Amino acid sequence: MWRTRVAVFLLMGLPVAGTAEERLSSTLGDVIVRPLGMATIAVHVGERVIYVDPSRSALAASVPLSDLVLITDADAGSPYLDRAAIERVRAPGGAVVVPLAGADRFPDAIVMRNGEQSSFGDVSVEAVPAYDLTPGSGLRTRGLANGYILTIGDRRILVAGATECVPELRVVKSLDVAFLPVNLPNGRMDVHALAECVRTLRPAVTYPYLYGESDAGSLPNAVAPPAHAALPTPAAPTTPAAPPASASRPHDAAAAQTIDAMFGWLRSALSDITEIRTFDWYAPR
Repeated sequence: MWRTRVAVFLLMGLPVAGTAEERLSSTLGDVIVRPLGMATIAVHVGERVIYVDPSRSALAASVPLSDLVLITDADAGSPYLDRAAIERVRAPGGAVVVPLAGADRFPDAIVMRNGEQSSFGDVSVEAVPAYDLTPGSGLRTRGLANGYILTIGDRRILVAGATECVPELRVVKSLDVAFLPVNLPNGRMDVHALAECVRTLRPAVTYPYLYGESDAGSLPNAVAPPAHAALPTPAAPTTPAAPPASASRPHDAAAAQTIDAMFGWLRSALSDITEIRTFDWYAPR
């Protein structure tokens, strides 16, 4: 297998929009996985492109059309069901897959319930439950939202969606690329929970994402080791070195520095397990 990455570049210390990608060889030919911004991901297989959670703010002015669009969460108020974006990327007759929460919100969509699996041409899609374990406001209940495992030839890509590391997710194996949330609101899926999840899943490459809802005020404690930490806990840098070229900045400069430290902590803690990738998910485009 071969893999490469093209990163977001920095200009005068500020992130500018760019591209990142994972290129994988597979038994079906080359597979290119591209984060686009917000929660939007594009997977290219030959001439075909598959979108996950397309968002208008993440799409370029001109985009290739898709015969398969996957939506992770379609509950009322969910930011992941952007109808205008779906219509922009959807080819005539293209399939739109939604979780159970979207059954009434997108009438011509294909509803995939947790645990279901379907084939769309040469691509197999499995719906993995996405929900919360930690009580509190904004609780995502089991059964309404999905993550997705895309199997393309002998390659497997996970887009977990907004979820904690639930039991149904922890049994997933043999992943080439995983998109996993970190620092969800109300203390869910913090950096230590993500690290433990990665140690269980053991993907070759991990992209932390969906941290745009993080409470900036809580971020200074994000890399502090918990008292019960079972993982080796490298010291988190108080003043990080120059941030990775793809570091994201959804908040002010101080919070951005802490997010960079969080990514540095993850790279150090998980260097024996996975390659941590970062991307400027929230840069203006």
